Amino acid sequence: MRIVAFLAVALVGILSNSTKLAAEAFLDSPPSYTQSKSLREDASLQAITFSPNGLRGLAVGDHGTILLSDDEGENWRTQPSGVTCGLTDVVWLSNLEAVVIGGQYDRITRIGRGVALWTNDGGKHWHPSSSQELPYLRSLQKRDEDNAVVAVADWSPVAESHEFETHDRGRSWESTGELDGAPELAPETKSSVRLAWVQSTGALTIVRDVAQTDTTWFAACDHGMILRGERGPKQWKTIRGDARRCSILVVAKTPSTVPWPLIGSEAMENRQRVSILVRDPVSPHTHVSPNRDASAIDLAIAKQAAANLAAASLDQIDPDGQNAQAIIAEAKNWIAIHRPSVVVLDHSLDRQTANAFSQVAITAGVPRVVRYTFAKGGDHAIHSSAMMTVAGALAGDLWEDALQLVAPMLSTEPILSLRFTYDSAGKPTRGESLTTGIPISSGQKLASGFAKANRRQLQVVQARLAEPRRIDQLIQGSPTTDAFAASLKQLLDHTANEDQLRLSWVIKKQVESLDMETSPQSLAFQESLLAELAERFAGHSYGKWASLRLEAIQRSSEWRNLRYLVGHTLAAQMTESATNPAVQQVAVSPFQIQASGIVQASGNSPLLVVDQTPLPLHRNRTKASSEVDLAWEFHPIMLIAGEAARLRGDEQTLQSTVASSGNFQRLSNSDSRNPWTNLLAVDGIQQVIAKSTTKPPKLDGVANERFWQDALATNGPTAPIQIAYDEKFVYLFVRCDRESFSDSQTIDSSSKNRDHDLRLSDRLKISIDTDRDFLTAFELQTTVSGKTHDAIDGQAAWQPTWYVAAKEQGDYVSFELAVLRRDLMELPIHTGQSWFLSAKTLAAGDSSARSPIADPRQWHSVTFR
Repeated sequence: MRIVAFLAVALVGILSNSTKLAAEAFLDSPPSYTQSKSLREDASLQAITFSPNGLRGLAVGDHGTILLSDDEGENWRTQPSGVTCGLTDVVWLSNLEAVVIGGQYDRITRIGRGVALWTNDGGKHWHPSSSQELPYLRSLQKRDEDNAVVAVADWSPVAESHEFETHDRGRSWESTGELDGAPELAPETKSSVRLAWVQSTGALTIVRDVAQTDTTWFAACDHGMILRGERGPKQWKTIRGDARRCSILVVAKTPSTVPWPLIGSEAMENRQRVSILVRDPVSPHTHVSPNRDASAIDLAIAKQAAANLAAASLDQIDPDGQNAQAIIAEAKNWIAIHRPSVVVLDHSLDRQTANAFSQVAITAGVPRVVRYTFAKGGDHAIHSSAMMTVAGALAGDLWEDALQLVAPMLSTEPILSLRFTYDSAGKPTRGESLTTGIPISSGQKLASGFAKANRRQLQVVQARLAEPRRIDQLIQGSPTTDAFAASLKQLLDHTANEDQLRLSWVIKKQVESLDMETSPQSLAFQESLLAELAERFAGHSYGKWASLRLEAIQRSSEWRNLRYLVGHTLAAQMTESATNPAVQQVAVSPFQIQASGIVQASGNSPLLVVDQTPLPLHRNRTKASSEVDLAWEFHPIMLIAGEAARLRGDEQTLQSTVASSGNFQRLSNSDSRNPWTNLLAVDGIQQVIAKSTTKPPKLDGVANERFWQDALATNGPTAPIQIAYDEKFVYLFVRCDRESFSDSQTIDSSSKNRDHDLRLSDRLKISIDTDRDFLTAFELQTTVSGKTHDAIDGQAAWQPTWYVAAKEQGDYVSFELAVLRRDLMELPIHTGQSWFLSAKTLAAGDSSARSPIADPRQWHSVTFR
């Protein structure tokens, strides 16, 4: 952020002009309850700048907000922008010409879409750029030598670049490559810098950007505030949004644990100014190093979810160190910046952070401190079925919509419970808002009023209370796949257009959670559902993903195993014999040594395969979209899946296979910094070599065999995973931080030796994608104590033969595994073959479900030698 540099020069009275840039794309509308037009009065402003003559000023921010001043910044008025997405930067090209940029992310797929606007009449009217395939655009810079404007953006697989240029005053954009190398995304501004601006200006708000005219400074802030300061000893004055400040400050562990229905309830229903802090923008339990680009994207997506619910801001807690003093200092900064009346703390926060914010808030005179959890109990609760009368939606709708952005595979909880841990009056007064009984200034309330949902809207919402029952009837009451398909179509047809995507994704998650052994039709239901989604949402990246996923599960080698298992289960049900003794023989472990600690995670003999014809494949019914979505067609997941289809030799290959073969090579060999090339390049940093061995390991969690030593020498001792193989087994060795394993309880206490419920356990999860389509994978999970679970894309009917041993040594835990090769692929492994493989730790309570679009940083490309 330029604000760091501005603060430095501010203290000595020097400031340079604000510079920036722009672009545009075709964007989805926000949720129907997000009243963007009304929210522009209070929208947080991200950038501000003035024309060369200092007469006109522009400020841009959330909800497509563009503010214009034509009297040297004295008065500001809202100008129609034609978009509702967040705007991130603005730059003047002359006294009449300017460019604005911004963007947003698609739900489910999280694909970034950029927007660029231009004006040639001093900011009165704005026009979209003709370039509609831009990624999310972040910042602008004028280049004087050729009068170009350069935009820094998320990495684009279409252009293989983070940079885009306009040479025609913002009307069109192109990428000429990163001539000076990939630009670094600016880090989030430190809280100490934010606090310095609060102390300098006297305004209890976050300053996001500053600009300068000949004699005056201007600051763009949260809550739609604009400040003005004169040269010399700075006397700052609020010229827009006087005395506005935060009412409720929410502190959460991650975006997925933010109490989203509470945000909507307080901001939209009660008009409270709500600000959010997150400890980690992404889950820390991965085997990948923090990546600034990825963290910036996760944070931008979380900010979009917050803005949709009328929150003022979402920022990251980033202390200078992890010791108690650093965290307390960070808490002091944020409490002093916001001066909230209520602080709300996430129950899942680490103890140091939670205690620091609680103690600092009480010491600073915050009247009320509240803790929340997603379980029953507490002083107040918000049920997912609660009706939001202003929003015209259920609390669960707000929750689900936010999760579809920040964590698509997670499901909403039935209840959000709140417990008052401190109240300055001794006993909190209960009411509709957490601020009930606390004196609140008018500036802590949103200035804009929201139109309440009308009677018809509320009737529709009330009728939707029966949705869970209808979903259950759809899944449990459909005797055949055809009946399921017909009922699904009818259910979606009778749902309002704006609610269909949300409902369909909820149904998808529930269908995928079915136990295939008790519901063998679940696989056919999944295919039928994906076909409906691909057709119904053909113009959305969600529908395109559904089409790609459908093709993958119809063709993948991993799902071939499930199809045979489904056939066997159906045959067993028809003969009323669910158990075939021949298929329940216990395999004898070749690694079993007395008192060795090896866990055999198998109860089935791998040599006995049921000869069953697979279920018939559904054919893709996707309608062709009238416009080609290049952001999707060139997305790495599309290119990788197309290459996998080509290598499999599918009869009906994916549409992009032939056309994208060259594009796949282009992605693999790209010189532009991006995580996908790191994974795909032959000499990429995420390449792992697997060598054959003639002697199996002892399987004791110690890499002391010769072939492990060779692997360590080849791949490097810091590689998170090592792999070797022989004719019968594939061997894996994974070393994890000891601190990632502290909670090892399992939900079930049965004596079975496989497929334990590990949701409440810290565990290692290994995913093996043998056909490299990034859409399907074998999954192995294990705890330090040896509890295991195996599945194919969450389907536990897969029963492979595998063995695992764990060894705790100092600060590390090492896992050594042997997986029967025939349970991963039918034919022997050959030299030059390659897989994708992921190994990561999951904390107790973390979902093991895979995201729709895989994170390449969590995967490695394995080549067999």
